[in-house]
Amino acid sequence: TRQAIPSRLQWSTSSEQHNALFELQRSTDNRNFKHLHTIPAKNQAASYSYLDKSPSDGTNYYRLVNIDQDGSQTEIGLRALHFDLNEFALSASFDPNTQQANISFPKGTAQLEVFDLTGKLLQVLKPRPEQTSATLPMADLNTAVYTLKAKGTWGSASKKLKKF
Repeated sequence: TRQAIPSRLQWSTSSEQHNALFELQRSTDNRNFKHLHTIPAKNQAASYSYLDKSPSDGTNYYRLVNIDQDGSQTEIGLRALHFDLNEFALSASFDPNTQQANISFPKGTAQLEVFDLTGKLLQVLKPRPEQTSATLPMADLNTAVYTLKAKGTWGSASKKLKKF
């Protein structure tokens, strides 16, 4: 299933006995799973969820493992979700003629931030939710490489931006 970013993983139990926790694992090859998140068990019928804010590009395999109080583990389920992160691309290019950067970003971008190489925040832009492009004035900035960070309902991304 193709998903938006971030993606909410949900499951529920009809009963729980001697459960200690659930471990959510993720893999991009369906073989090498890595720990993603641990959720304490409620030891009663319950609903659970986890928000994956940074999936990998392509197919992500999510495995849910139940770990009992005695340490025994049972794999409960496996789901595959596909993410096309290029759809959520952030791009920026400096135009020396206008001394501005032209920035393209996904709908739902709430904030664009520009940092220098020391990590100092220099500028903040707050586009409208439906906006997908903006210009960033750079005439007052030195010739250098900057980091552009975008945050929104789709997640976050960063890009290097060079002023020359």
